[in-house]
Amino acid sequence: MDVERAIPATGLTSIRFAVLLAAVLSVSMAYGVTLPFLPFILERILGPGHSGAVPGHTGLLIALYTLALFFLSPLWGILSDRFNRRVVIALGLISSGVSLGMLDNVSSLAMLYASRMLSGIFSAAVLPATLAYVAETCGEKDRPKKYAIVASFTSLGFMLGPMIGGW
Repeated sequence: MDVERAIPATGLTSIRFAVLLAAVLSVSMAYGVTLPFLPFILERILGPGHSGAVPGHTGLLIALYTLALFFLSPLWGILSDRFNRRVVIALGLISSGVSLGMLDNVSSLAMLYASRMLSGIFSAAVLPATLAYVAETCGEKDRPKKYAIVASFTSLGFMLGPMIGGW
């Protein structure tokens, strides 16, 4: 079955594309904005005698988030194919925000790991659903340009997140 015939290109308006870019930017920023704070959160949770464990836990927390992205992005892509892409994007954004809020209130190492894992799980919903939405609503000619813009906004978020978090 020809994909172009199965999914009609209905046109991606500038406003919808801007909303998609904001979604991608926000979850990629959410990843990095927490990085400058993780060592301080770990020091508070682990206590004064365990400062040697902070770098190891920081690395594991960063890896946990990115592993969740790596393994669950395909699952979220499948879910967005079967259900509504907007719902998957909205669920990812809202749940990512809630898990980010959890990070502010962690009181144990287990809660910190759970918060980072949930943040990765739900952030993973946004990019594949966004790319699928773009593919569905753009003509074949515009698709590479739109994909490049989405990738640029993702990279911009990874750059801005730690800058804002450190500031």
